[in-house]
Amino acid sequence: MTQPETTEDIIKHYAGLIIPKDFNGIIDQPRIVDDILGSGHLSRYPPSKSFQLQFLKAVISRLESTNEEVDDNIYGRYLELLAAKPSAVLSSGPPEPSYVTHFYKTANAQGPPKTITLLESRTTIEAGTTGLRTWQAAFVFANWLLQHPGVVKAKKVLELGSGTGFLGILAAQLQAAMVLTDCNAEVLERCKFNVFLDCTNHPSITIRTLDWNDCLSNSLERDAAFAYLHELAADVIIGTDLVFDPSIIPALVATLRLALDASASSVSRPQTEALIALAIRRESTFAEFKAACNIIGLSVEEESLDGAGCGPFTHNPSRSTSLNVADHVSLLRIRLFGTREAKSGPAE
Repeated sequence: MTQPETTEDIIKHYAGLIIPKDFNGIIDQPRIVDDILGSGHLSRYPPSKSFQLQFLKAVISRLESTNEEVDDNIYGRYLELLAAKPSAVLSSGPPEPSYVTHFYKTANAQGPPKTITLLESRTTIEAGTTGLRTWQAAFVFANWLLQHPGVVKAKKVLELGSGTGFLGILAAQLQAAMVLTDCNAEVLERCKFNVFLDCTNHPSITIRTLDWNDCLSNSLERDAAFAYLHELAADVIIGTDLVFDPSIIPALVATLRLALDASASSVSRPQTEALIALAIRRESTFAEFKAACNIIGLSVEEESLDGAGCGPFTHNPSRSTSLNVADHVSLLRIRLFGTREAKSGPAE
């Protein structure tokens, strides 16, 4: 994300947990007071206190560098945070989870932007999982979905590895009937928490456990998974950043095949496909995933992501780690072999 040009940008930076390194425009202090410090939404779902302190310090430094008098409300909030208990603001341990709010508009939309608010981890791994924060591929896929909302609109959509719930919430706001799945208990709890926040609480989202390992071989667990997926009969399967370790590829590919088979066996869903966005961290892992799909009878095509690298959902470089900085993202369209003709195009 570029440095803020307007006060509107500053507000989005604050809500999105981005510390501006510089300010290119004039800071409208009354709007900072009203739309950040006085915002009902940002007061109820605030960034962490440590982030607030860093952000206000950057704003005050910018104002002082131009010899502007700092508004008493801004300075007072900064001093209040400084006076808070060190454990809440200046802890030397891992940063506490924080609310983050994303703003976006659909094409030709009038009125104020829509929002997606999440409680997220601010570390790479928390509680032994990377699923408690949103990663780069999800933002790229989200921008692509805003360009092609017909892919999910009025459709039944299954998401694998839903994590924080970000992409599923967006798809539901684009009028999809969403089923969000994961297997980690803590991730599922966080996903439920985010989906059922008062500012979200979307009636077309359901959440359930789906363990990919259950789909690996003939077993009662596999039969139960197939029965559920057949009953669900998803129109579309989506997922992001699912191939982060080669060891999970067999289970993931087996799950994709089972889900596509289950939907194809439904008279009403003969042409289901999966759209999977992956950050390519290792070319060898990416190639291994595509080869495993082919071996099990799945065709893989790369979808154009022109324009999806920029948009309202932008990966925050100030929170990057070695896992996600400057990654290339690929969007794969995956089908059962023999259903290539089913491709209906992204602008459906």
